Amino acid sequence: MNRITIYKVFTFILIPFATIFGLLAILMLLVALANPVLLLPLFMMVGFTIYTGCSSIFLFKGIINNQALKPSLKDWTKVNGYVSSAMGVMTLINTITLMNTSKAELRKYAKQMLAMQTTKPAGFDADSFIKMMSAMSWGLLAFAIILIIHLLYTFTFLKKYQHLFGNPQQ
Repeated sequence: MNRITIYKVFTFILIPFATIFGLLAILMLLVALANPVLLLPLFMMVGFTIYTGCSSIFLFKGIINNQALKPSLKDWTKVNGYVSSAMGVMTLINTITLMNTSKAELRKYAKQMLAMQTTKPAGFDADSFIKMMSAMSWGLLAFAIILIIHLLYTFTFLKKYQHLFGNPQQ
């Protein structure tokens, strides 16, 4: 499989994530204005959503259809790619840390969190919570790896196909 095909597949995988993150960012905006600590995750989600959109346009219009692209698309892709790379690395580190935490320690944290909940579904205990967190960790690990590989391909292709942006001096 050639690199453009892999890039295309990874782009199709990232588009649903970007859609979900974009919708969550809209919902999170008002909450983040009331709680400034949430502004950084909001910024990263918006940056990832914009990056995925810009890299998709670059792939489908530029690389596949060989159409000329605006130079600003390259700038938007690069800037939001840097934000997305920070998000990808943070997600990778967090999931690896969570996966390396012992089951006993996770069970202790799960029991503490569940004790603070006033309502919880019937049959939902610490072990169910740990299984759910483990499944989410594997999904986020796959997401982070795909995102980082996609970013590497994007920056490589931006250099290789810079003639599409109409700025030969860059």
